[in-house]
Amino acid sequence: MLCAPLACAEEPRRIADGWYSGPTAAAQRTVTDSMLGLATLPDPIALVGVDAFADAPGRQDVALTGERWARAVLALGPISVVVGHSGSAITNAAAQFYAEAGVPMIAPNSSVRATPDIEPWVLRLLPEDTVQGRVLAMHALDSLGAKRIAVVYVADQYGVGILDGVRAALLARGLPVVDEVELPRSIPCTEANADDPNRLAARAMLRRARPDVVILALPISPALCVISEVEAWQQSAWVLGSDALDASALDSWVRARMPAPRVKVVTSWMPRDDRVTRAFRAEFTRRTQRAPTGANALTYDAFALAADAVRETGGSPADVRKWLASLGNARAPWFGITGAIRSGGDLSGRLSLRTIR
Repeated sequence: MLCAPLACAEEPRRIADGWYSGPTAAAQRTVTDSMLGLATLPDPIALVGVDAFADAPGRQDVALTGERWARAVLALGPISVVVGHSGSAITNAAAQFYAEAGVPMIAPNSSVRATPDIEPWVLRLLPEDTVQGRVLAMHALDSLGAKRIAVVYVADQYGVGILDGVRAALLARGLPVVDEVELPRSIPCTEANADDPNRLAARAMLRRARPDVVILALPISPALCVISEVEAWQQSAWVLGSDALDASALDSWVRARMPAPRVKVVTSWMPRDDRVTRAFRAEFTRRTQRAPTGANALTYDAFALAADAVRETGGSPADVRKWLASLGNARAPWFGITGAIRSGGDLSGRLSLRTIR
């Protein structure tokens, strides 16, 4: 059994950050620590993490990256719980090593389930990708009155999962997906190039299928090309983007180029007008010089949830795991700025669509 140094011998009060990495990681941890007030508690909780790990192979080999990141985190010393990582593939690769070490994990934005032996160690704050696909399809049908829905996606677990969810939802209504266009993840959008492969593929789809809704399960860069082609060739169509597009960069791009955008994106956070949410938005904006996104809110909730779990249990990893698993089951759900968080069950209610204006 893997075990972080001393982790089997004492109960830590330490949250490991598996979310932030790179040159700004330490500064981002400091912001999170300060906003949560971990260091000023009567019995302080430490927030620890690694800025880099040896011989990282890059994001192409996510399994090896996840393993090395997890080993670097476990080498920090005794840990109560890990928050991270940034993406489903790395999260699941790392979760194997945390589970073997007996350390639970809170995953803010991972939507692909791990193997049955590892999944009990992971509390996910988002539903699976197929659920997101269903939410997108049902919104297109019931809110927009769509009859012809096309999907543009990348063929990774995320994109295929959303595509599968859209297919299933439409099949239940007796409708097909009128076109499915796979884009290569490795080719970014070239805005100035009319012959960009992403643009050509989107243009051909619009001419071929004449959709009234285009669902995107893409990273931001290729999504920009597709959105601009829809605006140029089929302005009456709506674009519905997955939560990968819930970002201030996309909002700014759309507002600058589209006078009357017909673009909606899935978000995990529709901010409430309450004291806690207002305080979070104001403090986050003050510290980062930009408004928080749904991913930022989920990450904040994940760290706040981890802190409450450590406070309630004393920091034993085994007890933290049981406490997290009890949310919405033996005990009430935990409420954060993104709403109710529970272990298991139907998480589709955590997703909604917001219109970019």
